[in-house]
Amino acid sequence: MLLLVSDIHLADLGTSPTVDLNSLNRCFRNAATEAKVLGAETLDIILLGDIFEILKSRKWLERSTRPWEVSTPAHVDTVSSIFEEIVAVNARFFDDLDSLRREFPFVRVKYVIGNHDGPLTTAMGTHAAERLSKLLKSDWQTYESIPRTLVDPDHRVIATHGHEHDPQNRFVKNQITLARIPTLVF
Repeated sequence: MLLLVSDIHLADLGTSPTVDLNSLNRCFRNAATEAKVLGAETLDIILLGDIFEILKSRKWLERSTRPWEVSTPAHVDTVSSIFEEIVAVNARFFDDLDSLRREFPFVRVKYVIGNHDGPLTTAMGTHAAERLSKLLKSDWQTYESIPRTLVDPDHRVIATHGHEHDPQNRFVKNQITLARIPTLVF
């Protein structure tokens, strides 16, 4: 059984999360309970991009770095700092996933990158990607091995985050394009 979830946009802001984590956890638990009742061997929760809001952090401005620049140690530190703050502010998200996996051992969590968490798949995401791998107990270890596509032959599913199909917002040659807005001449 698959559960595809995208665009949660967990941010590093000290305010309330961008989604109601109680409702999200309830959704995950309901899916796990239903999977168990149906006798499913596995429930794969697919975090299908933009789970983490790396791009819109104020830390980019505060540290005079930008996600579209060539990676330097300052960029690696910026992404690490943003991600650690996201984890701290949204600890409940990770705690709920751990609790769900303990209660329902057949639940697996898989992660596919989106555009707003895209820096995790560049050199500037080196440390943050390692941390994410541990938090999600994933089978990939480095920023280079974070999947861009889910291929699940058992369920006959191929899934990517939506930005891959949006010509206005996508990756080009491993560089992040935030938006290409055409210029209108009147």
